[in-house]
Amino acid sequence: MLHLVTAADGAPQFYKYGKVKDDAGNDVFRRENPQEAVALDVKMRECWAAHPNQKIVGNSAGGFQEKLKAAAEVVLDLAHQTHPNEYARARPATN
Repeated sequence: MLHLVTAADGAPQFYKYGKVKDDAGNDVFRRENPQEAVALDVKMRECWAAHPNQKIVGNSAGGFQEKLKAAAEVVLDLAHQTHPNEYARARPATN
């Protein structure tokens, strides 16, 4: 279970709410203000707390690209753990 922490918690300058444009320029509406978004985010993590493979990716100084990289590493690590043979065949050899 991969949980990406809301930008409202740790990167509030990137959290958009109300009637705004998304990153693709589309009109969107997000009802939750930053405080409500953080509260819902915490509740969601608590709902999944018992999952044996809950992984949480937070916000860092590296921005969204760093968050995506961290999320990809979590997915690749899980693939390596659960399907080591397939993972080894899929990964390019490093010399």
